[in-house]
Amino acid sequence: MSTPQKVVFVGYSEAQRRLLFQGDGLFATLEHTIKVNGADVHLSCNATACGSEFDSVRPVCYVNARTFVLLYDATSSESLFLVKHKWFPEVRYRDRDSDRVFLFCSVLDRC
Repeated sequence: MSTPQKVVFVGYSEAQRRLLFQGDGLFATLEHTIKVNGADVHLSCNATACGSEFDSVRPVCYVNARTFVLLYDATSSESLFLVKHKWFPEVRYRDRDSDRVFLFCSVLDRC
């Protein structure tokens, strides 16, 4: 089995995080193995709580991360503002050596 590649999801919307990880709490984890160019790659995906009350402990999840996915809600200008002014600077300050940062836009359908 390959060395786990840690991916951290950070973002404004708890609802989006729960959709991806089907869990609650400060950190949610999803483990999965995929094939890339014929080789197994083990992904360890971590989602973090985004509330300001977790600002001091959330970065613990950033240790050894290879990739960050910054989430925002297309229907919320505040969530995009937070990506630019909070999440991206926080990730860069805490882990300047990460390989990749991706921006992921989503919206929940409203009934």
